[in-house]
Amino acid sequence: MIKKSVKLTKKQKAGIKRELPKMIAKASELGFSPLRSTADLDKPQFVYVKLGNCWGPWKRKGGSGNGGGFELEWGAKGIGFGVLTFYIKNKKAYCSTECMGKAFVSAAMSHFLATQVVYED
Repeated sequence: MIKKSVKLTKKQKAGIKRELPKMIAKASELGFSPLRSTADLDKPQFVYVKLGNCWGPWKRKGGSGNGGGFELEWGAKGIGFGVLTFYIKNKKAYCSTECMGKAFVSAAMSHFLATQVVYED
């Protein structure tokens, strides 16, 4: 799909100029390279996987919305960082993966459960 170019406002350009160095620094810290091997995605070395936003059911007037969900923020050596968004819609669970694939999502969830969740008896 080819999208038309978008003209940015001064405020948007200022925001990009302010945030881009932070994003580059974070990616460099995690060892991100655009030339990375896809093997990195098969066995990611997570620096962190933590709970981001959580929300309950919501709906807009136009009918869009979902049954609630949560986000897992992640950072992995040699890959970068991102967010996995889990939500419920039409009684089904969905995951927006940012094109990372099922194996990556499974590894991120396993890392989260192993390092962030406290199990009580």
